[in-house]
Amino acid sequence: YGQGGFHGDITPEEFVPGILMMSHCNNAYKVDVQGRSFNPSTHPVTLKARSSDTGKPSYNWIGYTVIEAMPLEDALSQLTPVEGDIIKGQTDYAYYTHGVWVGTLTYLHPTKGYIYTSCADRDRTFCFSEASVIEKNVSKAAGRRAAPAASEEGQTAPWEWDPTRWSMNMTALATATLDGSPVAEGYVGIFDAEGLCRSVKPGNEDGRIYLTISGDEKCKLTMRLKTADGKVHEMPCPFDFQSNDSRGTYTNPVELQFYTDPTALDELHQTDMEDTVYDLNGRRVINPASEGVYVRNGEKVIY
Repeated sequence: YGQGGFHGDITPEEFVPGILMMSHCNNAYKVDVQGRSFNPSTHPVTLKARSSDTGKPSYNWIGYTVIEAMPLEDALSQLTPVEGDIIKGQTDYAYYTHGVWVGTLTYLHPTKGYIYTSCADRDRTFCFSEASVIEKNVSKAAGRRAAPAASEEGQTAPWEWDPTRWSMNMTALATATLDGSPVAEGYVGIFDAEGLCRSVKPGNEDGRIYLTISGDEKCKLTMRLKTADGKVHEMPCPFDFQSNDSRGTYTNPVELQFYTDPTALDELHQTDMEDTVYDLNGRRVINPASEGVYVRNGEKVIY
C-alpha cells in the first residue's frame, strides 16, 4: 500500500470464498469487509496432496466461510482427514490421530483463516458444513469427539504472548517433566534469544501440551516451566524454530525436560553421553530401530 492505493499482482478475481489472505499492518485498525452472500456448501475448498518426491505434507491456506463459529469436527464434517493432518490458526492447532481431532483448536471462527497441513497421498476437496446441517447431526458427532484441551478459563498465563509480531508459526505436541517426573499442572512458555515469548500454553488433562510457536526465521529457543507452586524453571529448548515445522505426535510427543538444578542436565550429559541416543526430533530413544537415523554424541548415525 502506498500513495493512496494498493499495488501488486493480486487481482480482485483471486478474492474467492475459501482462500486465506494474510495482511501485514503497520498500525492496528478495524476492517469492514463487503461482498455477496453465498452458500458455503456449494463452494469447495481444495487441499493439495503431500509431495510424491519428498513425502512432505502440503500447506494449504484456507478461509473459514461460515458466518458463525462451529466445533471443528462439525465444520469439517464433509472432509475425511488422514492420520497426522494438522489445522492451525495464529494461537491454536488441532492434530488428527486415531479418528479424532485433538488439541487446543476446538472451534473455527468467522473472519479467521487457517493453514491446513495435509498428509494425504491425493488432492482432496470439501465444503464447510452449514449450521442447519450440523444441528441435525450434532448428537451423532458428539459421540466421536476427543476430549478437548484443558480450559484456560479463569487462568492467567504467566507470560505475555503477542503472535501478531510474526507472520508464521510452527507446532509442537509435547509433554513436560521436572527432574524426570511428569508435570501434572503448570504452564510452558517458549522464548527466543531476546526474551520474547513465542508461545505459552497450559498442559492438557492427559499431560500433553499443544504449542503453537510464533516466528519467521529459523532461530534457537529456550523454554520455561511455571509449576503450580509458582516456581519457574528455564532450560534450552530441544528444537529450533522453523516456519511451518511440526514436532511430536500424539503417541510420541516431544519431551520437554526441566530440572530444579539446571547443572543436573550438564552432569547427565557428561556421565551418560556415550550411551544416549536421540531421534531427529530431539527425543531420547532407548532401543533404536535398525536402519534408522539418530543423533549420538551430537552427530547423525545410522543403526
